[in-house]
Formats: sequence, structure tokens, C-alpha cells
Amino acid sequence: MNVPIGSYADLTAALAAMPPAPPDTVRVYRGQTKDYPKLQPSGLRNPVRNQAIWIAYSAHLYHSLLREFKNAGNDVTPELLSAYQIWFHAVAQHYGPGSDFLDVTYSLDVALWFALHDTETSPFQGVIGPPGPPHPRLDNTA
Repeated sequence: MNVPIGSYADLTAALAAMPPAPPDTVRVYRGQTKDYPKLQPSGLRNPVRNQAIWIAYSAHLYHSLLREFKNAGNDVTPELLSAYQIWFHAVAQHYGPGSDFLDVTYSLDVALWFALHDTETSPFQGVIGPPGPPHPRLDNTA
């Protein structure tokens, strides 16, 4: 029987009543604002929107960041390349078309923040183009 949890104390008591995680495993939490029928990452829930644009943009950004990193005299190691690849998936998960990653956390408080947080949107207009006043034919205003 599912009993609604109405307080932080109720939640921690319900978690304490669960059996311990099996050996060599950890318990993680997922904070989400609605109940999805299946636990899937956003990239697998629906067709990925604007995926080709995101791939091209992220590849360009990736190579630009690496070039700046090298020009600053830093070594590009396999660990750095791996970290960049994970970072790009994380950015795609939150700001791009989605990814195959599933957001989980060890922290109950972090999961609760995401579960109870409401997104607020604000209108924004910007200009994409070179510095200076907008050019009506050459710049893109969005």
C-alpha cells in the first residue's frame, strides 16, 4: 500500500524502513517533478529534438575548448578527454536535446530540491552576430 509522505521526517522514516542496499551497491535518489511511467533518461523518452544541430554545436565547442586549453600550455590527457565527453553529455541533458544519462544523486536533499523545484521562464531577446549595433540583414535576433 502506498502511503503519501507529507514531511521530511516521514520520508526519512520510510527510507530507514527499507532493506539495506545489497553488497557492492549504493542507493541513489532521483528527484523529478512528475511521475514518469518508466525510469528513462530524456534522450530515450522521446525523439531527440534538434539532435543534429546539438551534435554540430557541441563538437565545435569541444574542439574550441581543447584548442584554448592547449594554447594555455596545458597537457591534453586521456583523463581530460574523458571528462570533457562526460561534461558534454551532462550539458546536453540539461540545456540541449537530452542525453542517455539518467540524473541521480546520493543526496536525499538534492533529490528533494529537484522534485519540489518549479521552473520559471522569462522572456529574453538576444542578438547573434558580431559586436556593435544589430545589423537587420546579417544578424539573427531571437
